Amino acid sequence: MPSTAQAQNARAKDDLATDAAILNLPSEPLPLPTGDFAVKARSMRGSDMDMAYHEGMLLVHVRPPNKDIQMTGIIKLKAGRMVMLMPNLPNMALEMALPPQYAVTALKGTGKKLGASEVAGEVCHLWLLDKAKAGRTISCITPDGIALRTQMENKGAVRTVYEVTQLTRAPQDPSQFEISEDVKLIKVSRETLGGLSSLPGIGRLLSNGLPALSPD
Repeated sequence: MPSTAQAQNARAKDDLATDAAILNLPSEPLPLPTGDFAVKARSMRGSDMDMAYHEGMLLVHVRPPNKDIQMTGIIKLKAGRMVMLMPNLPNMALEMALPPQYAVTALKGTGKKLGASEVAGEVCHLWLLDKAKAGRTISCITPDGIALRTQMENKGAVRTVYEVTQLTRAPQDPSQFEISEDVKLIKVSRETLGGLSSLPGIGRLLSNGLPALSPD
């Protein structure tokens, strides 16, 4: 009798199985969210995530496992920008270009539509993502554009890097997506961001921030 882990891995491998028929499927734009929602999710590294979506904006709260710190990010999906709030520096926020892998519940791009699945009691369609940089990637996206689970294959192993545990479709308070006027925004490049990792109050946050969709 296979264990639960073995059964889950077998199911994931089935989801990621490819053949000539799949490769010949046409690519289509991935569905984007059509309305407000909030989700609770778990990342591959064990971080708990609370997220809310409103009119192209994504609010993300991440709590790494066994850490007394919470990272908050406000993502402007259309502009491709992310503002990272500093819990240890309440009057400062970093603004940067959004790494594509951080838009976990609202994926942009194209993919090949495969079959159907179910996550957190919600029916979703499996999409084999085009141009995935970290290995073959399949995301299960609802018809109204909410990505509920993302799995990745790397070196023969299939990992669930992100999975929603609870979804609520409801209007979200627009004010929670706004930055207070007394917060100083500092625009940084990705290169500069790496250099900030040694600074007190920032380095710890960056090392435990949003869960990049990477198998490493």
